[in-house]
Amino acid sequence: MKNTIGIIILVFLLTGCATTKNFNSNDKGRIESISVTSEHVKFKSTKDIIFLNTDAKAWAGLLAGPIGALVYGSMDDHTPEAVIYEILNTQDLLKNTVAESFKYHFERSGLFSVTSSEKADAYLEIDVRDVQFHEINGDKLRYTGLYFASIYDSHDNSLLWTQHEYFSAFNSDLVEYELDDYIQDPGKLKYAASIVSQMLAREFIEMLDGKVTPVDHVLHSNTKENK
Repeated sequence: MKNTIGIIILVFLLTGCATTKNFNSNDKGRIESISVTSEHVKFKSTKDIIFLNTDAKAWAGLLAGPIGALVYGSMDDHTPEAVIYEILNTQDLLKNTVAESFKYHFERSGLFSVTSSEKADAYLEIDVRDVQFHEINGDKLRYTGLYFASIYDSHDNSLLWTQHEYFSAFNSDLVEYELDDYIQDPGKLKYAASIVSQMLAREFIEMLDGKVTPVDHVLHSNTKENK
C-alpha cells in the first residue's frame, strides 16, 4: 500500500501543472491523415531518468563488456542515469520504439490514415518526461514512465489534442531486469520500453476516440503487488 501511495504522489507531482485538451468536433472532422515519426518523439536529458526504491549509485563493476566499455569510455558523467540516457539516445532506441508503437496502434484503430509525410493533416508529438526504473523484486527493475501525447495541425502548428499518462510499475505485464542487464543488452531495454509504449499507445487512442477518459486510467495496475 505504501508503494501505491508513493506512486500516486509522484503522478500528481509530475502532472500537476500539465494541461489536457480534447478534440472538438470541427477539428476531428477535418483531420483525415496523421504523421507519426520518431522525429516528433522528445526525450531530453538525464533528468528525465529516475530510479525509485533502489540505490542506483551502487553499481560498481556493472560496466563490463563491449557495450558498457564503449558507453563508459565516451562519457564524462558515469552515473547510471547518464549511461542509460546515452544508450537510449545514441541508438534512438526510445524514440523509434515509441513511434513504432503509436504508428501500429493508429493504423489498427482506423481513426486516421497514418503516414510519415509532411503533407498529413496533422502530426503526433510524444514527450517522454520521465523514464523510471522501479525496484520491484530484489535487484530487478521495471521500466515505466510518464508520457505526454499531443496532436498538432500541420498547417499552422496549432494544438488540437493533448493528454498525459503514467504507467504504474506495479502492472504485472511489465518485464523486470537487473540494471546491468539493461546496460549490457540494449535489446532488453528496447523490449521493456516497447511493452510500456504499446500499452500507452492503445490507451491514448482510446481516449482520442472517446472510449475512455484519463480518469479511467490514473493507475494501470493489475496485480496484487500494490495492495
